[in-house]
Amino acid sequence: MIKKILKLAAITASITAVQAMETQTSADLFEKPDSSQCSGLRSSVELQQMHDERERYERIDMAAFTEMLVQHRAEFDRALTQEEKRAIITRPIIKYRNDVPLVHALSLAVSLAETSILEQFVTVIDDMNALDLCIRGYRQNYSMAHLALDPFVPFKVSVPIEDRMKVVLILGSKSADFSQRMPNPGTDYTNVPLHCGTSRGYTAYDNGTYHPEQLTSNEIYQLRACTLLFGVDPQGEIKMVGERGDTFPYYEVAFNIFRRGGLVGVRIHPNAKAGFTLEVKKAEEAARQMNGLTS
Repeated sequence: MIKKILKLAAITASITAVQAMETQTSADLFEKPDSSQCSGLRSSVELQQMHDERERYERIDMAAFTEMLVQHRAEFDRALTQEEKRAIITRPIIKYRNDVPLVHALSLAVSLAETSILEQFVTVIDDMNALDLCIRGYRQNYSMAHLALDPFVPFKVSVPIEDRMKVVLILGSKSADFSQRMPNPGTDYTNVPLHCGTSRGYTAYDNGTYHPEQLTSNEIYQLRACTLLFGVDPQGEIKMVGERGDTFPYYEVAFNIFRRGGLVGVRIHPNAKAGFTLEVKKAEEAARQMNGLTS
């Protein structure tokens, strides 16, 4: 009993911190370099120390949340009907306000990038964009597509970007809408998932400070590239080519994922067809050159 109380206390502390974020600015939340001692970027040693501190706390939180997820999977496995299973994974573990979940088992699987568990859970979800799946994210309600692209809500865990990308592919295969705008009465925050948390106004290493609750720019680009396989318009609200000097090879990354096979539900937006056609031609040319070398 004492062990359970301690774990609940650790989780509650994490959730309380997240709720406080909604009324604070980045200046309130993160230490800034002292201008009298430091100018410009932090040193690599300082950044490493900040990164190590982040991971020290994440190991505590991740263990508690992972155990909670495993318990819900066991309950999921024991349930007899699809309706019972769906109710288990969407039942609020911790509520925000107005009964909106801050955490449920499905969101845990997405946030922790526990892909084997997530693949089980989504088998009982007919509509991945259903409003009753939403949780409270950063100043607005999040669909599972939002959470996959801004996975540090409602808590922070270090997960390899490859696992984050697999989460996007799993949800995309279930027709998740990465351009869905969630209703959020009383606020102007209705950003689409493709913002990837950039509504905070910074990424992980902006302004000489390490922000552990945010993805790096490169991680954001890789996750966005995955969404191109599932109907996202690269010329829509979030432009993926030529924006602010962005030269990330979105189509190359997406095409290489597609070539590995095993994906279902792939759908290409008309505005993305030219980009993928170019990648096909590049692959064909590379194959011809390889055949010439081996013949």
